[in-house]
Amino acid sequence: MNQKTKQIALFGEVLFDQFPDGKQVLGGAPFNVAWHLQAFGVEPLFISRVGKDDNGENILATMQNWDMRIDAVQIDTQHPTGCVQIQLQNGEPSYDIVADSAWDFIDVTALPDLSNIKLFYHGSLVFRQTMSRQCLARILAGDFKRFVDVNLRDPWWCRHRLEQMIESATWLKLNTDEQLQLQKEITGFGGNLIVTAGAAGATFLPQQGEALTVSPTPTMVVDTVGAGDAFSSIVLLGILSDWPMPLTFERAQQFASRVVELQGATTQDRAFYQDFIRQWRL
Repeated sequence: MNQKTKQIALFGEVLFDQFPDGKQVLGGAPFNVAWHLQAFGVEPLFISRVGKDDNGENILATMQNWDMRIDAVQIDTQHPTGCVQIQLQNGEPSYDIVADSAWDFIDVTALPDLSNIKLFYHGSLVFRQTMSRQCLARILAGDFKRFVDVNLRDPWWCRHRLEQMIESATWLKLNTDEQLQLQKEITGFGGNLIVTAGAAGATFLPQQGEALTVSPTPTMVVDTVGAGDAFSSIVLLGILSDWPMPLTFERAQQFASRVVELQGATTQDRAFYQDFIRQWRL
């Protein structure tokens, strides 16, 4: 199976995660997922927007060095590249997501051709601003399967919009806290539900069939930033590769358990991915 023939697009934020020690790491859930998929040979189409500034230039150069496509990343002359101030308490992150960043203003008139897309990923954070929200609504009129990743970041979410987003998802991923907050909205959800639970692992509740639970591999946790994104990336890889779901979930948990050994959600160390590529015979 040649994964490079598969067509997947991801839509949403790209930004710099800024840590208390001054370190900056590229982040944003859709970007993190796209980054991992690229490392595994999928060549995703990443749709976002960066500022015409040093951080924006850095993002584009880094993507090119990682062999990622940049033709769907728009340049914004009025709004800065996104950033998030991260604070860590007992290894758990809290986020201050800077408002009115370039990725809030993704322009529907500058979208690439999406006619060949079969699988589409987006999160909920990109719904916070009208322009990107309207752009996403236009895209979702297309005919493809949707993987929706819920990220409830106060004050940047609205229950009404989330309910609309959930209704038409093929796969819906959220963590246990988000599951509790959205219990009413996901009751009767007709798609495939993925619930991550940190150190307790993850559960897959399929549209049809029996539930599946996996446990994490014991590891030395540096921080948990991007662990859920790592899990999502391998679930998407499994969907594209036609892996059985038990195998997909096992590999997703295995990969997420390694990502928490990193500071930040991604790494530019290709050897980090080669271990999995050899093991999984990709």
